[in-house]
Amino acid sequence: MTSVGFVAAPVAHADIAQQIRSSQAKLAQLNRQAEAAAERYDAGREVLATAQFNAAQAKAALVKESAALAGMRRQIGAVAASAYINGTAGPTLRLMAGNSPGLLLDQIGTLDHISKVQDRVLGALATARHREAAVAGDARRAASDAAAAFAALAASKAQVVSAAVQAQQVLKALEVTQQQLVAAARSAAERRAAVAAAADLAAQSHAAAAASASFIAQPVSPEPAPATAPPPHHYSGGAAQVAVSAARDQLGKPYEYGAAGPNSFDCSGLTMYAYSQAGISIPHHAADQYNQGRHVARSDLQPGDLVFFDNLGHVGIYVGSGQFIHAPHSGTDVQYGSMAGYWEQHYDGAVRLAG
Repeated sequence: MTSVGFVAAPVAHADIAQQIRSSQAKLAQLNRQAEAAAERYDAGREVLATAQFNAAQAKAALVKESAALAGMRRQIGAVAASAYINGTAGPTLRLMAGNSPGLLLDQIGTLDHISKVQDRVLGALATARHREAAVAGDARRAASDAAAAFAALAASKAQVVSAAVQAQQVLKALEVTQQQLVAAARSAAERRAAVAAAADLAAQSHAAAAASASFIAQPVSPEPAPATAPPPHHYSGGAAQVAVSAARDQLGKPYEYGAAGPNSFDCSGLTMYAYSQAGISIPHHAADQYNQGRHVARSDLQPGDLVFFDNLGHVGIYVGSGQFIHAPHSGTDVQYGSMAGYWEQHYDGAVRLAG
C-alpha cells in the first residue's frame, strides 16, 4: 500500500467547517429562543404594570370609602350626642315645632325618617367598604402573582440570553481555530511546493546530464535515429480512476459527522475512503488533506483531484466536466456538486494525489 504523507488527525476535527455550521445553527436557534423570551418578558412587564395600577386604584377607592364612612359616623354621632344632651326633641326640635304638639310630632317623625335614611346610607357604605376591601385584596394578590410571573420570565430570559452568549463565544473560538488551521495548511503547502520544485529541478538537471553523457559515449551509427516517444498524456489514471469509481459508488449514502464509510460519510471521510480503495492513505481532515500530493491550478483539474472550499473546511473529489462528488452536510447524501455558483465563490484550491 502506498502512503502519501499520512498525518494522524483526531476525528473530532474531521470537518471544523461543519462544527462552525452546527454552532451557527445552534446560535440562530438560541437567538430565536432569546427573542421569544424577551417578548414574553415584555408581555409580563405589561401585565405587572396593569396589575399594580389596578391595586393602587383599589387601594385609593378603599381609602375614599373609609373616609366617607368615618364622616357619616361622625355626623350620626353628633346627632345622637345632641339628642342625649338636650333631651329627645332638643332645642332644635322645639324651635321647629313652636307651640304646636302636632307639628312637633311631625318634626320628630321627619327626624326619625332622616335617621333611618342615614342608617341605610351607613349600611350601604359599610357594604361598599367591604366590597372595596375584597377588590383591593384581589388586586394585591393579582399584583403579587404578576410580580412572581414577571420574575420567572426575567430569569428565563437571562438564562436563554446567557446560553446564546456562550454559543457565540464557542462559534468565535471555532472560527479562530479554523483560521489557524488554514494558515498552518497554507504555510505547509508552500513549504512542500518549494521542496517539490527544488527536487524537480534537481531531477531534470540529473536527467539532462545523464542523457548528454550517454549521447557522447554512444558510437556514431549510419542508421537513422529511432523515433522519439510520444509525450505522456495529461489524464489521471490508475489510482485516481479507482478513487473516482469508489466515490461514485457511495452516491446516495447519508452524511454523518465524523464518518468514513462504508455506510455514511462526512466530506473528508468520503475522500479518505475513496483513495483508500486505491491503496493511498490520507488523513481524515480536510485541511490536512490539502497538504497531501501536489497542488494544481484550477485550469488543470483532472478526475481524481481533491478540490477544497470554505477556507479548507470542505473537500470533494473532482470527476470532470466541472463536477465533483462530495458529502455536503447533515441532512444530505453523498452527491454531485458543480464547480459553478456557490462552490465557485468558495473555492480554495486542488491537490493531485495520483496520476
